[in-house]
Amino acid sequence: MSMGFSENGSKRAALATNNSDADAAMTWVFAHMEDADFNSPLPGPTAAAAVEAVPMEVEAAAAAVDPESVATLASMGFATAHVEVSL
Repeated sequence: MSMGFSENGSKRAALATNNSDADAAMTWVFAHMEDADFNSPLPGPTAAAAVEAVPMEVEAAAAAVDPESVATLASMGFATAHVEVSL
């Protein structure tokens, strides 16, 4: 984005290159900057994709997270769901 590309185009480049590095993202941008959807917002995940994205082990681990640790990190502004998955 610091080079003047849109936020959506930059996000598309990062996703397309699996966040590998800036050179790969720039190469992708130059190859795709004329695409019709380059500056379009990224589609949100579908409900099915969101369910598939969370493995069963993560769901089970979230139940075993220390509530005090969750409260501490949540008080710092992190979303409770993100804290539970991270811990």
